[in-house]
Amino acid sequence: MPRRKRSTGKATWPGRKQVWRRYDEDGRMRADMLSAENDRQECEPLILPVMARGRRLAPHVSLGDIRASAPRQRERLPLEPRDFRPLALIRCRFPPRWSSWRPSPIAE
Repeated sequence: MPRRKRSTGKATWPGRKQVWRRYDEDGRMRADMLSAENDRQECEPLILPVMARGRRLAPHVSLGDIRASAPRQRERLPLEPRDFRPLALIRCRFPPRWSSWRPSPIAE
């Protein structure tokens, strides 16, 4: 059951979350979006299940396949971190319905 954090000066959005990644027209990472787990976005989900009932959900990936995919993944990074320039952060966005959310004070 989702619970709200009650610590003074802190606020949270209760429930399970998902992080979605957007890419620009060149295929480079542009922004990440945090949403509720069931709030589907037109982006790539970053939190994926890997095990269920003690079993792997995807086939084993060989070290050779990982080595081959690393350069492709590196090309998807924004230019700054890829070229070791000062880091430009990837923006994290929130769904529009979260923008009006304000935590209510909790009486102790």
